[in-house]
Parts: sequence; C-alpha cells; structure tokens
Amino acid sequence: MFKELLIEQYAHCGECLREKPPHYSPMEWQDISVGIVKDKHHIQIWCNRHKIEVALLALATQLDITNACDCEHCT
Repeated sequence: MFKELLIEQYAHCGECLREKPPHYSPMEWQDISVGIVKDKHHIQIWCNRHKIEVALLALATQLDITNACDCEHCT
C-alpha cells in the first residue's frame, strides 16, 4: 500500500463546481462518497449533494474485501 498521495487530478461533481461559492475550494465544497459496488469489479464516486454518479471506475481484477464490516450495507 502506498504511503503517499498519488492523485494527479481530482474527480468532482460538475453540478457542485457550478454551484460552489467563491470562498470555497472544490475540496472544501464537495460531498462525495467513494466505494466498491456489489459486483466488486467497479468503484463508484457518488455526489451526496446532488444524488448523481460522478464516475464509475472499472477494476482490472475483482477486489477481495474480506476486511469489510458486517453491517447491513456491507453484507
């Protein structure tokens, strides 16, 4: 696992960027969730404010999420 930030370009909701007040940065204004979808072959970036998908990323291999909790959302 990497111990450094490797992100070169951030994903933001286009609606949030259009509505962002000038005194906020996109990072301060965003309200997104990122997680593995049920098929374990995709990662979804979701805008909580607008309830829309920002991106759906396909993974090369299925993820092993054996470290998931046992709450109703993870089972």
